[in-house]
Amino acid sequence: MAARMKWLIGIGLLLAFLGGLAQAADLLRPPHAQDWRLQTFPGLSPTRYTFLPEGLQVHALRSSALLIKRLEPPQPIRTASWQWRVDQAGPATELTQKGRDDRPLAVHFWFAAEKETGAQGHQHRMPRRSISYTWGGTAAKGAVLTNPFLRRDGVIVILHPAGAALGEWRREQVDLAADYQRIFQSAMPAVSAVAISGDSDDSHSESIGWVRELVLTP
Repeated sequence: MAARMKWLIGIGLLLAFLGGLAQAADLLRPPHAQDWRLQTFPGLSPTRYTFLPEGLQVHALRSSALLIKRLEPPQPIRTASWQWRVDQAGPATELTQKGRDDRPLAVHFWFAAEKETGAQGHQHRMPRRSISYTWGGTAAKGAVLTNPFLRRDGVIVILHPAGAALGEWRREQVDLAADYQRIFQSAMPAVSAVAISGDSDDSHSESIGWVRELVLTP
């Protein structure tokens, strides 16, 4: 019996390890690259997303759109890392104002709805929250801004403001769990989706950026 229990525990640890490896894969490389879906917006030309050997090219020409990968079921992610580069950027914008929120690149994370116990012990689900790590805007590096489209449940974290050097790959690693706790004052739920965006519709300009080696780690 003891030997069988050890065997089951060993198999469980192996499966957990392999599951971790699967989650830590580069989401912008096959076979994961095929799972991304384009989300367009009515009346706007879509930003063009092209998977190339160098990485994912994000080309916004007076356009806006999201490239989204849903995690089903939602995953208990702790950290995220990626590399990105901006080759061309539009004018600096005020990201907290609708109609002036262009930026060449952003990596977004959506979180699964949280359960909350209200009056008389009834449970309901809070709206899904989001964190958008962003390259662009007039705010300083490290600033946490209110997302104008999700005022109660979304924030923008500036990793590189407008004016950052162009044409250079930069590596990012963010602690999603720590950032979520700091911003929303609660434990982070599972991650339900990740998205990449670049938009230039408000400024009627053009931007070109790249993202590669996007890895989520439990």
